Amino acid sequence: MKVKLMLAAVIAAALTTVGAAAQDQPERLSLGTVQVSRAVLANGESLAAGSYELRMTGREAKPVVGETAHTEQWMEFLRNGSVVGREVAVVITADDLARMVNRPVPIRDGVRVDQLAGGKYVRVWVARDGTNYVVYLRTKQ
Repeated sequence: MKVKLMLAAVIAAALTTVGAAAQDQPERLSLGTVQVSRAVLANGESLAAGSYELRMTGREAKPVVGETAHTEQWMEFLRNGSVVGREVAVVITADDLARMVNRPVPIRDGVRVDQLAGGKYVRVWVARDGTNYVVYLRTKQ
């Protein structure tokens, strides 16, 4: 009888741990699809030109020392349902955007891809429900 009670206690503890771990998982947010016209690097990994589904992981990235004005989270690039790359994206609320100086013209819900710095970088700007997600990708030279 003691063995059954101990086994039941172990199983209950394991289920509680699994449930708590599931609650700790941040919610992923699908941002739609983007077309990248050039091969780029995402977190040092190569992404070929093409179409990618974008998804925010909900996991905050550690900010650059001295920068605290915005939130940074990991953005995933998916192809055929599989994550093929990740990069840190800046999360900009509507209030943050209103305070920005020299900002690009904001977009309504949707995606914009810009070539920057003479083609050395690609900026992917996604606007969804009043929040903007901006990621910079270095092009492969």
